[in-house]
Amino acid sequence: MYGADLGLTNPTILALHQDHDGFLWVGTEGGLFRYDGDRFRQFSADPIAASAYAHSLYSSPDGQFWVGSNLGLYRWTEERFTAVPGFESVELESSQAIGSDGATLYVATPAGLRSLPLRGGGPPRLVSPKWSYSVYVASNHDVWFTCGSFVCSLRDGREREWGGDDGVAPGRWSSIAEDTAGRLWLRSNDKVLVREAAGAAFHAPPGLAPLTSTHGTHLVPTRLGQMLILHDAGLMMCEGDNCRNYGVESGLRHAGVITALEDREGSIWLGYSGHGLARWLGRDEWQGFAEDEGLADPGVWRIVRDAQGDLWVGTSRGLFQGAWEGGRWRFRHSDAVGELAVYGLAAETDGSLWVGTFQSQLHGLLRYYPQTRQKVIYPPAPTFPQFAIYELSRDASGTIWVATPRGVMRLAPGDAELQPVPLPIDGASVSDVRNAANGLFVASKKGLYIQQGAMRRLLTKASGLKENWVQSISIGPDGALWIGYFSSSGITRIDFTGGEVHLQHFTVDDGLPSNVVYSQFFDARHRHWLTTDSGVAVYVSDHWTNYDTSNGLIWDDCNAHAYLAEADGTVWFGTSAGLARFHPSPQPRFILPAALITSVLRNDLATIDTDFDSSTHSLGLRFTMLSYRRQNPAFRYRIGSDTDPWIQTQAREVHFAELPAGSYRFEVQGEVEPEPARAPGVSDSGALVSFVALPGELAVHAGRNHLVVVAAAGGRPTESSRGTRGGGGGADPRSDRRPGAG
Repeated sequence: MYGADLGLTNPTILALHQDHDGFLWVGTEGGLFRYDGDRFRQFSADPIAASAYAHSLYSSPDGQFWVGSNLGLYRWTEERFTAVPGFESVELESSQAIGSDGATLYVATPAGLRSLPLRGGGPPRLVSPKWSYSVYVASNHDVWFTCGSFVCSLRDGREREWGGDDGVAPGRWSSIAEDTAGRLWLRSNDKVLVREAAGAAFHAPPGLAPLTSTHGTHLVPTRLGQMLILHDAGLMMCEGDNCRNYGVESGLRHAGVITALEDREGSIWLGYSGHGLARWLGRDEWQGFAEDEGLADPGVWRIVRDAQGDLWVGTSRGLFQGAWEGGRWRFRHSDAVGELAVYGLAAETDGSLWVGTFQSQLHGLLRYYPQTRQKVIYPPAPTFPQFAIYELSRDASGTIWVATPRGVMRLAPGDAELQPVPLPIDGASVSDVRNAANGLFVASKKGLYIQQGAMRRLLTKASGLKENWVQSISIGPDGALWIGYFSSSGITRIDFTGGEVHLQHFTVDDGLPSNVVYSQFFDARHRHWLTTDSGVAVYVSDHWTNYDTSNGLIWDDCNAHAYLAEADGTVWFGTSAGLARFHPSPQPRFILPAALITSVLRNDLATIDTDFDSSTHSLGLRFTMLSYRRQNPAFRYRIGSDTDPWIQTQAREVHFAELPAGSYRFEVQGEVEPEPARAPGVSDSGALVSFVALPGELAVHAGRNHLVVVAAAGGRPTESSRGTRGGGGGADPRSDRRPGAG
């Protein structure tokens, strides 16, 4: 959320817009704000920005920025707003009161549709005298606007009214938009219409349920072809006739959204009434589920689908069944193990479930039949007190392998009791066990046991492992074995060639997001995933891409063995604060952000002057990167030539004092967020300042992305920062994410 701590002092968001430079503009009930990725700046000196309700924010194709408000129409020029003649005191209360083609600006007003040339000046012209609320220029340059109770279009100067014969019933139509397929959409408070092609009639989308909007009636097209429809119960996303509603379970902080914006990086921004501004984390890739969806305890330890396709979730307070109902996931507590913690879960081919608990009350392994609610207990032989299950797995033969605090046990098909498996680990605590075609692998407190054909081997720290206590095992598509440790030691790849064991270790120095790795697995696309204490990560295109709460993951701290990879590429993750679902979907093309110098500081005070006398003893530069994906972006800068070294920083200001006479060149670049298909790097576009130290005076000449500074003082660089926004906040619900810790 973005609020008063970052300078956005009013929580009711009326309008959102990103201008050609990349700045985010926010219209509120308390004035107009601009966000540069660091702070929101309110333009309190401008009447339009300080006291007006800025409902309509718009950039015309020539780069000009316009604001429509209850006080009239304004244009942004030279860092201030100026009233546009002919629109004084004209109330523009629509979020879509302004539109344009390449040559003409159109403004919807209560006195009719008016136009204004973008170049050359001239007074506004009345295009249509009918009362108008919204205007939109389509890709074919047809001008669509609301006209009284209907919708009108303008082509080659000829006006046409679209009414009942065209599928448009009388009403207060307030929003018009076109998707990337050329479909035209109309919106009122309670109706949505779409026209499939030019000349066709409008109709209601068949897959769209009735919607009600008390506040905003926006239509927001995305670059991926979807249409976002805001309403009181969330955000409806339509792609053709397929519509799906998104609410709090999909990352929305609140259901009622007033306004929305897709920025040029593909992030969706949401404005609420009284709840501030939010960036929709994860877009339609991530969903999160906790108490609101029925999970009584958000600590999720195991996830599986049964033979009927139902989803089952093992938590710290029992087993839950998930079902897709009414366009959302709901979870219900089952009677399988009551309130016991589920630390082992596997599906059987007949629809039953194998369930293991950390507590000893069951005295064995449970087979649960959901259809009949029958329960069968398979006790250990011999029986021993405080029996607990840390993990279980089913091999291709149907044998169930069980990791316990006292070693490995197994249940072969037809057996009535769990049988101990003799291994050279002396009854050590076992965290994971896998029996596959290429061998038996056991992760224990005393090392990793490997059984392949005639080979029997216990790998320990003395054998080259990072630690003795191995936490998890995963077998890669190429047959390599991957292990994680109970300690903060990263991961290890193990290859078997010619009877030899080869180890390769990986840590944060190799790109891992954390050395604390709880689990790892490979999905249906053979992508390598990690779950850690700081989010999840996937290895794609030779680098690790990390996902955390800033991307839409419900919580950063994951739980051991809590994952499910499905055939369609969907991946489920269990965390200490709920269940997360990731479904890969196309994302808009990433546009490289540019670093910008936002202000010059004279003696630590911002100034717009361009001439300074010799009393200037300090020159400062403030810079930013107009990328909003990162909460704390990094920068690098250098002073000198292209061969001088870069200095890394997370500060947004550099000050110079006591520079010796000479010519200087200051350059700053912003770090680019790693993308799944691209390695990390820096923005191709930076900001540059050239200045010369001379005796006498300091002169500054500023351009958009390039500043030329002539200086008599400046020099030793110092860094400062306004502080950074905190992360998820709050104490960790659990002190350790592993079963059997301590």
